[in-house]
Amino acid sequence: MTFSLVAFIYPKEDKVERLKEVAKDIAEWVKANEPGTLQYHWSQSTEDGKPVFVVQEIYADEAAFEAHKNGEKFNWFVETGKKEDLFAAPLKVCILDPFGGFASRI
Repeated sequence: MTFSLVAFIYPKEDKVERLKEVAKDIAEWVKANEPGTLQYHWSQSTEDGKPVFVVQEIYADEAAFEAHKNGEKFNWFVETGKKEDLFAAPLKVCILDPFGGFASRI
């Protein structure tokens, strides 16, 4: 059974473009190196007038998620964010338990 989540990442307002560069880097790496990651999609929104990045993630199973979470590239992302002071608030992860609807008409 697939494992789904949504992550909310809060960039500092003056670091939005840099965090987008970092996000594109990790997304390309995940696509090329994590076959158990079925969807890894970044979007930008706002919350209370401040930027927020929303990452929709679907994994083949919980083991694939654990491999991503414990992998070197995710750790690189977290460390880069800390080192470059990119985050305005801690990352928030919401594990999803889908119960209806459909994922795509494609």
